[in-house]
Amino acid sequence: MTEADADTLGIYMVPVRVHFGHRSFLDKVSLTPDQFYAELQSNPAHPKTSQPAPGDFRRLYQFLGAHQQAVVSVHVSARVSGTFQAAASAAERIGDGARVIAVDSRNASLGQGLVAMSAARMAAEGLGLDEIATRLDDVIRRTRTFGLLADMRYAVRGGRVHRSKKLIADLLRLRPVLTNFPDGTIGAGGFVLGRRNAAEKFARFVARRMDPAKRYRLAVGHACNPEEAGRLLELLLEKPGVDSHYLTEVGPALGAHGGPGMLVVGLQELPAT
Repeated sequence: MTEADADTLGIYMVPVRVHFGHRSFLDKVSLTPDQFYAELQSNPAHPKTSQPAPGDFRRLYQFLGAHQQAVVSVHVSARVSGTFQAAASAAERIGDGARVIAVDSRNASLGQGLVAMSAARMAAEGLGLDEIATRLDDVIRRTRTFGLLADMRYAVRGGRVHRSKKLIADLLRLRPVLTNFPDGTIGAGGFVLGRRNAAEKFARFVARRMDPAKRYRLAVGHACNPEEAGRLLELLLEKPGVDSHYLTEVGPALGAHGGPGMLVVGLQELPAT
């Protein structure tokens, strides 16, 4: 989501830590996305990201608890990170104050953002904590994330992909598309052939997974690739059924493995009215 969306909806974010060798940063606090990707390309040390400590969540929950009756805390899939467990642990230890529930989005990146925005809209409509928690399970089921890698070198550097798979993909001119699965795992969900016209090919890939009879919220993200991302958004907006959309940059948690040039789409099917 954009910073403007977060401000409007009352969404607070706990930043991940980014480590380049012995140097550590807080995402979007002491390191901007542009600075991160510049460092990613020039630094021989591949970055590592670490989840916020339970104390980071606890302090934010205590702050929010002084102003709100309840807090819904939405997190990246528990299948790929320990962040959800850290947040749940902090929620159990908050003591007096607001009720807090931690939610496993079973998503990452833009999909997680769409789930958080849905929770915030429900709160703005006056729904209670238990009702939001119940409805979010259906929201999560209808939310997908797709990420098109520019190349696989950063995934290999980070140990996420074996070098042999990169060699095969390069030989066949395949660009993998990462996606989330219903159980929250993140993995290859398909491929795009060739490097030219990436936005057009990725748009067709996503469009094949959209039902023209249904309505969707759409998010498009990029890693130092605003022109292709803008083109991708334009192409997807030509498809029927897009109810709302936004364009943003992709953070280091995904960008460290996707690398500069990565394109990401978050897609959320809206309930029938």
